[in-house]
Amino acid sequence: MDYRVPMTRAEFNAIPADPKYPVDELWSSLLGRNPRLSPWPPIEQFTSGCRWFLVLYVFDSQVCNGGITQFFWNYPELVSSVEEALTKLGEAELHALFTRAVETVLGKRADRTKLREEAYRNPTSPTWEPFRQSYDLLDLNWFDKAYYDRSGFDEQQKWVVLAEGLQLPFLRRLAAWVKAHPEEFITG
Repeated sequence: MDYRVPMTRAEFNAIPADPKYPVDELWSSLLGRNPRLSPWPPIEQFTSGCRWFLVLYVFDSQVCNGGITQFFWNYPELVSSVEEALTKLGEAELHALFTRAVETVLGKRADRTKLREEAYRNPTSPTWEPFRQSYDLLDLNWFDKAYYDRSGFDEQQKWVVLAEGLQLPFLRRLAAWVKAHPEEFITG
């Protein structure tokens, strides 16, 4: 089955981009509200472009919600797909940091496995303390600091971005890539 959205190029080109989160409307229009994706099919059935967008959107959403540690906890099955998608997108710096974070996780595999087993001992009622402990175990704050903007007060005491992190430039490039490849996402 073709899971691309039945949409014309004109409709695709008209999808707006929020400067603060440039992929949000693309996600909603192409994947989030796509009636063909309920229920979600196996990821292998998507076009390669949809797969990359999907895994990178999930990656970003998880990092924004609870940091890279949360991504590794909730979506360990997507690690290699994120690595591949970052490479295909040309995200060299972000890929290097992600690879370093993966190496940290792999280096703590035995301890992390114990935490996951403890958390899911009762699958219908997981315990969240082991998840919290995974933050101490992995100590990946350096990744999150590089990913997020650094904000603070300027001389006029206005809250501003003092240094841009990797996230917004990455999302801009991802949005540009999606816009440059409509055939991956729409049928029109």
